[in-house]
Formats: sequence, C-alpha cells, structure tokens
Amino acid sequence: MPFIEQVNEGSGVGYIKFSTETGWSASDGNEGENLLQINSSPVVMDVINHVQGWLQIETGIRDWQPYSIPPQQKPSEKHKIGYQCMFYSKKHFGEADPFREMTTNQYASKTLIKEVYNAAEAMWIAQGNDPQTKPFSQSGMSAVVLINPDVTPIKIGAGRSVKISFTLQKLIPMPSQTDAPAQPAPAPQPVAAPPVSARQAATAPTPPPASNDVDFSNISADEI
Repeated sequence: MPFIEQVNEGSGVGYIKFSTETGWSASDGNEGENLLQINSSPVVMDVINHVQGWLQIETGIRDWQPYSIPPQQKPSEKHKIGYQCMFYSKKHFGEADPFREMTTNQYASKTLIKEVYNAAEAMWIAQGNDPQTKPFSQSGMSAVVLINPDVTPIKIGAGRSVKISFTLQKLIPMPSQTDAPAQPAPAPQPVAAPPVSARQAATAPTPPPASNDVDFSNISADEI
C-alpha cells in the first residue's frame, strides 16, 4: 500500500529542514542552524511513523497541529497540509543527539518523504514480505537514504518548486532514542577559565562530501 496518513505525537527534538535557496540545514534547537553536506553520509528516515497535520509557517509564527482521527477541519486559510518525519545520523547531527525532526508543508520536502516511503515499501516487498499478511507500515523498518544535494526545478501549477533525488540504500529498524549516548557533563574548571560548551557535538562539521554513487548498502546504524 502506498504512502498513507498516520498519526503520532512530535517529540520536541532538534530539527532538520530543506530550503530551495540554501539546501539542507539542521539545528539542535538551542543554537543556530548548520548547513549540511547532505551527500557526505546517509541518513535514516523513519517514514513509517510519519505524522500528517496542519502547519502554518510565517514570520514569528509556527503552528503545527497533528491530525486527530478523523482529521479535523483546516484551522485557517493560512494553514497547509504538513508532514513530520524523524531523521537519524550521528555524522550529520552529532554523537550526543543524533535525532532531528522535519516538520514541513513545503512541496519538495513532503514529496521526498512520500517517495522515500514508497521506495522503502517496494524494497520491503521485493525482499519477500507479503503486504497482505503484514503491511509495510507495521514492519518496524526505516529507510537508509543517501540524499542528492543537486535538485531538479519543476513547475507546480502556477508556481515552481524542486524535486529532491535520493538513493535508497537499505532498510533497518529505527535506532531508539534511549540508545543515544548521554553527553558527559563538562569537567570542573578554574573560576577564571572560560566556560566549556556542552553542545559541541551538535555543531561539529560534516565530513567532506562523497559521491552519490557510493554504495552504503552494508552500512550499520552505528556508522550513519
């Protein structure tokens, strides 16, 4: 069964987002955004636990209302259908906090989530699983995806957007947030010493970019 609506609650972690002007960036929720060299390493996308709802984004306003069952009416004319999806990567986001949420009503980002879901479902069925016996949405599997930073401009109605391309590498269970290593407290410092940042891992630079043709199909969650 192709991508369908599901209902979950947000977790309040840091975020990842895509801009048609600047590309991919992420934040731990406490510091500024960091641009990502997105093709330097795969990310895990928890597409089967995506959330759909109403999202309004304007200057100084961000109103996210996940759907109830059945979906509630559109809260206002300024709200658009939005998706929320969890991403995981130690290399992109840092060892201490490798989880980021994307909550978006942008066409390009929503299409990426839908297409990754459908590609992951097709791979799961090709591996011999019977969707009639157990739907992909109940498989517990997430998608290891290498995202191409090069996008293709497309026309959407009277407007324009872009298409984000990707390579689906493999399916794995989504790492648990309880398995993420706790960040150690900073060592005691002399009174006159400058404070030590406790969030250095979140702003660590992304490794140099790799070709999107690299095969990461044997990579483990601990290496992502």
